[in-house]
Amino acid sequence: MKVLFFLNENEKKVNIISGIGVLLSLLVNLSPGILFYEFKTRNRELNEIPELMFFSNLINCCITLSYSILLIDLRMIISNIICTLITIIYTSIYLWYYRNELYKFLCDIFITYNLTFEFIYLTTQIFIDLNIPFNEITNTIGIFQSIIGVINTIVPGYKIMQVFINGYYKVIPIYTTISQFLCSLFWAIYGYYISKINLVFICNFIGVLLTLFQIIVYFYYYKKKKDILFNEDLKKDKNKLIDEGNESIKELDYDQESL
Repeated sequence: MKVLFFLNENEKKVNIISGIGVLLSLLVNLSPGILFYEFKTRNRELNEIPELMFFSNLINCCITLSYSILLIDLRMIISNIICTLITIIYTSIYLWYYRNELYKFLCDIFITYNLTFEFIYLTTQIFIDLNIPFNEITNTIGIFQSIIGVINTIVPGYKIMQVFINGYYKVIPIYTTISQFLCSLFWAIYGYYISKINLVFICNFIGVLLTLFQIIVYFYYYKKKKDILFNEDLKKDKNKLIDEGNESIKELDYDQESL
């Protein structure tokens, strides 16, 4: 009875931990929706959205889904299918606004859709086809997934140089960065205290440091309100281009009249 009680308690603990992990993963994948809301409400321009974030999220979801398929973990498979579909939808929305032409959008989404599922198939089947032992397969995929996870925390802040140059903090998607920070923190604690797997701890600890750095930079420049000055400079440049264009049209009209 004591053994059964211990197993039940252990199962409860595993279920709680995995449940929190799934919720945090969903939070990370849902968070880019705030960027589109800000875009639609004119609080953000399309070029302020870090487009690479969608594709890095997609790769991360694919490799995690492949890993869960190899482990035959139904809960992981379902949660990662949901995360992959959410990211495909967000990628599609971005491409729609970015391309602004139907045929280009259809071409891009067709390529993205096919590459996504080809990637999932390759990372699950290629090792099996080569008759590599199961443990080596899961270890290799696990290492790859951890590396991609670290890269995924860097990508949302890849435009961070614009923050240092112009003080324009909005290029850092703060809600995604905060959710990634929480997710990395959770799995770092899990890797250190519970699973005792060094790779899980190291990769997620790196993710914690990277996202924390981005959060600090964001709020440091947020207090300075330099985005207002940056927007004013953009408007001045835009107005200057419009004035130059109008002058060119006037000169052209004048030349045509003189002819």
